Amino acid sequence: MKDVICFENCTDTSIAGMELGHIVSETACMGDVVSIRSCESISIRECGLFGCGRVGVTANSSSDITVADTEIYDCSSMAFDLFDCQGVSFENCDIHDCGENGDDYDISDSSDVSINE
Repeated sequence: MKDVICFENCTDTSIAGMELGHIVSETACMGDVVSIRSCESISIRECGLFGCGRVGVTANSSSDITVADTEIYDCSSMAFDLFDCQGVSFENCDIHDCGENGDDYDISDSSDVSINE
């Protein structure tokens, strides 16, 4: 299964008030809910990100990402995965039931990342 929504080479893009996710199916879900690649100024607000997919939000080589007032839940691997990102904030998010520990995440080669649940 593929990502639910993918932003690639985007600037000044936002989504708000949406429920996005993978539903359980007979085949394995391997995609992410939101995938962000080589983007700048991405905003995700007041959304629900869920499902059997791998990660709620994955971002690579991107900057100025805001995820606010969003619930991230029931993702099989982790809530979010950041690689080579700058200026990422998770503000007032309800992150639960993801991965083995309930709210797992991975941050690699990134800077200026804040998590304020």
